[in-house]
Amino acid sequence: MNKTPEIKSERKLKYEAYIKSPEWYELKLDLLAKRGCKCEKCSKPKPAQVLQIHHLTYDRLYNEQAADLEILCPICHMKTHGLIKEKNNRPHVKHKKPKRNKKPKVDYNNLGVSQREKQEVSANGKFTAAKRRRMKGKGTAAWQQ
Repeated sequence: MNKTPEIKSERKLKYEAYIKSPEWYELKLDLLAKRGCKCEKCSKPKPAQVLQIHHLTYDRLYNEQAADLEILCPICHMKTHGLIKEKNNRPHVKHKKPKRNKKPKVDYNNLGVSQREKQEVSANGKFTAAKRRRMKGKGTAAWQQ
């Protein structure tokens, strides 16, 4: 029996209107009052606004009994409908590792100093007299070392 798209969308619109109706909201509140505000699959307590009601059967749709319904958290509800696949009893969600800001490695032995300048630095870390004379005319303060 093929269903035409018009009938399917009509049925879906009717169902969505029913889920948003005051009757459904009252049914949800009654279930939560009787069974408690926790997921019936994972047993985690959740606020009433977060919990969802899942139909175990659609045989008595629009005239459900309490036995036809189950209280689920959103994650368990999505698992029930196959919207989340599990891997090793965990939701199969790929988490991206945060990128670390890598600092560039600095060669502290060679900080832009030429080989000639390295030779001109004396053992005590100061420039030799020849280097100071050359730097004096360039207007730098380094010649005062």
